[in-house]
Amino acid sequence: MSNPTPTAVLTDKLAARLRTLWPMFVGHLIAAALVHAGPVLDVVEQATGYRPTSATITLAGGLLAGALVYEAGRWLEARPGPGRPARIARNIGRYLLSFGVPTGQPSYKH
Repeated sequence: MSNPTPTAVLTDKLAARLRTLWPMFVGHLIAAALVHAGPVLDVVEQATGYRPTSATITLAGGLLAGALVYEAGRWLEARPGPGRPARIARNIGRYLLSFGVPTGQPSYKH
């Protein structure tokens, strides 16, 4: 990958936090949308016999969706090659991981 690492602008620690928190935020938005736009509470109740609160579903679903967003972003970000599909995949991955901010993959040196 030829993504520049703007160390003067964005430190590795800040990049790592952005790449962790942004996917979690997106995941929680997805979970909240599912709770308010779909019958998620009813589906869970029918499957388990337990009626969760919308906050419980948003929290649990947000963590799960955030993890999925993060993994999808990492997978897309790692697409090799100079072709247009690979570049598009890497750009989508960057938006999933850091709202499009070019962070590169942080390195953790001691």
